[in-house]
Amino acid sequence: MQNNFFQILLVSIFIISCGGGGGGSTAAPVIQNSSPSISGSISEIRVGESLNFLPTANDPDGDILTFSISGMPAWASFNSSSGLLTGIPLAEDLGSIAAITISVSDGEFNASIGPFNLTVTEPIFFISIGVDTIDAYRNMDFELSGCFITNGDTECIDGDELLTVDENGVFSFQAGIQTGSLYELKVDRDPGRQECTLEIEEGIVGSEDQTVVATCQPDASAALFALDKMHKIRLTMSIDEWNRFVLDKDSRIEFDANGNISKSADGAIVKYIDKLILNILMLRVIRLKDMTR
Repeated sequence: MQNNFFQILLVSIFIISCGGGGGGSTAAPVIQNSSPSISGSISEIRVGESLNFLPTANDPDGDILTFSISGMPAWASFNSSSGLLTGIPLAEDLGSIAAITISVSDGEFNASIGPFNLTVTEPIFFISIGVDTIDAYRNMDFELSGCFITNGDTECIDGDELLTVDENGVFSFQAGIQTGSLYELKVDRDPGRQECTLEIEEGIVGSEDQTVVATCQPDASAALFALDKMHKIRLTMSIDEWNRFVLDKDSRIEFDANGNISKSADGAIVKYIDKLILNILMLRVIRLKDMTR
């Protein structure tokens, strides 16, 4: 009888430890909503220029976002689904400043940027040269002519700007030109440089910055300018030939103790430089002949 009592007791304890045999329920996890984020700003827009400002917004949960704006200028419009701010300021908007705040919401939490000031500036635009065909160890000069102007000027001033390019890429002239103004572009075609042509050589500045493409023809003599190589060049001439051809003693050029030109007749400097350039070109020809052997 006592043994039966202990058996019943053990079975009862086992049933209780197993939850009494009844079914249990687990609480569903609570999903926490995360706040969206937004970033970006813009400070200037030129008269006549198209504004297309899109802030960067993100929601970690992938929630659908809606956007709102305050302080928007009258000349602009806003897309509440994407946050895109667009518009074109007119001449009467010159100098106006708008303090803009853009907010984003996921339906529960909000985030915003601003206020940031957007100023309408003068319609001054810039010309750039784009090139991807300049040989190594070479450079090229581009000249821009036009009526240049900067912010705050009441009128433009005619002038020229020289831009030296020694690698491939896009390079901008520093001078700005007012929209609607004429401009001209030239390529310096000095000896020893590649033959380059411009996509356009004259035009009218519009309401956006413009890149003009330059195309340069390949030059087999580019290897002559490699700075990491020794060139095998042999040039033979007498002392008299050297004096006449290179030093141009017949033109009465005189040098001081430091090797600087101290005295010359009219035109002698020009003749000296011309003959020195010619001598360099002759060395290039000799080198080209040597390369073909």
